[in-house]
Amino acid sequence: MLPWAFLAANTPALHPNISKAEKDYIENSLSVKTQVVAPTPWKDIFTSVPVWAFVITMFGQNWGYSTLLTEIPNYLSNIMHFEMKSVRYF
Repeated sequence: MLPWAFLAANTPALHPNISKAEKDYIENSLSVKTQVVAPTPWKDIFTSVPVWAFVITMFGQNWGYSTLLTEIPNYLSNIMHFEMKSVRYF
């Protein structure tokens, strides 16, 4: 990837090692395209049931995982009666 960063350019006009003939050929052979950027449908996104299902699922998963990670040492120390020296690695 690193050599590509030095060998490539965003447009033929910006390329440092291209001849004028090559640049003209490339620019003339490309068709002019007008690109229309559609607006982001925020209302549709925030009112989508699958999006909310994903958000709620990820919230629950992250909450459960963080609770599990923070409570494992407490469980091993108080319930299983492990010494804190051995619990600190969990």
